[in-house]
Amino acid sequence: MFDSLSWTTAQKKNASQYEPGQRLRFVRQTKHFDRGDTVEVVAFVENGLRVCRPDGIEIDFIPSSAAASFDVGVARELHVAAGDWLLLRANYGKEFVNGERVQVREIQHGRVALVDGRQLPAEFNTFTHGYAVTSHSSQSKTVDDVLLVASSRSFAAVNREQFYVSISRGRERCHVFTDDADLLARRVTDSHERKAAIELQALRDDLAKLGFVRKERPVEKSVSPAKEDFRAVRSMRDRHLMRTTRLSPIQRLAQVAEQVRRWMGEDLEPKEVVAEKVSEKVTPSESV
Repeated sequence: MFDSLSWTTAQKKNASQYEPGQRLRFVRQTKHFDRGDTVEVVAFVENGLRVCRPDGIEIDFIPSSAAASFDVGVARELHVAAGDWLLLRANYGKEFVNGERVQVREIQHGRVALVDGRQLPAEFNTFTHGYAVTSHSSQSKTVDDVLLVASSRSFAAVNREQFYVSISRGRERCHVFTDDADLLARRVTDSHERKAAIELQALRDDLAKLGFVRKERPVEKSVSPAKEDFRAVRSMRDRHLMRTTRLSPIQRLAQVAEQVRRWMGEDLEPKEVVAEKVSEKVTPSESV
């Protein structure tokens, strides 16, 4: 069977990381390999590897050219018998899903027949015994008894929420096995629950009171060139209006005179005198 080494993309690109005897399982089609092909590393070549296909043909392959198209692992024997539970470690078409647990009914001609009527293809060899699963993959599953193994080497992944998922899978009993009970007790008190933004702001305020957070300087808002031009034009326009509304000394005196005239109710301007011409002659009255 194929046992993945879980290499990163950077590790797969580095040809010096490989060793003869390792296997490459292709999850995508490439120029020389189809999806699902498994080849063996046999030697090193310049900037790459020499691999051997199942039909015996050797090909020079540069891993950095298609690092996302294959997985690196090793081949090991796995004894399987009728009644065994298997855990699938990869997808295969639409019929088999990574993380699925299946039970063996019988093995015939290199094909594994399952209790549910399906068959594992002969070229599909990415599975292991399915008697133990990770805490993450156990979600939504329920059994009578749970045997939880919490090693100190995996305490980095232990938190309150994940520990609750693990121990709540059993209907009747749960047994916890660990090599450091005190450290496990401290780890399960840590919560990885996602906090809201308002909670993080409260934490920041508390840290600021203790002097752990620097005070942020107010950020000056930048003004766009168009807005600066608009402000300059508006300032010039306001100054022009002030100049046009300003009165000269003579105009101010005339304004004061007008106000006084209105207050006194008299017209101080000279009136025009129109002389009437008398055309008629005045005659003396006759005495009797």
